[in-house]
Amino acid sequence: MDIEPNRITSETMQQIKQKTAKDSVLAPLRNVVASGWPAERKEMSEHLRQHWSFRDNISVYDAVANRSHQVIVPSSL
Repeated sequence: MDIEPNRITSETMQQIKQKTAKDSVLAPLRNVVASGWPAERKEMSEHLRQHWSFRDNISVYDAVANRSHQVIVPSSL
């Protein structure tokens, strides 16, 4: 599920930040975005490979992962 940042409250954004930090996929994804993607998909852990095709569109802003201009919502929400 994607939510546009300008359509959510600050409380909801805080929840997303907290859940992202604990998420088994999104927390490592933030690290990959910060440190750089590997040269090949097979060099990534399996649970992050689902994001490989979109790697050029994924960014992290204020500790929240985004695809294009939409928040990637943690699965726990």
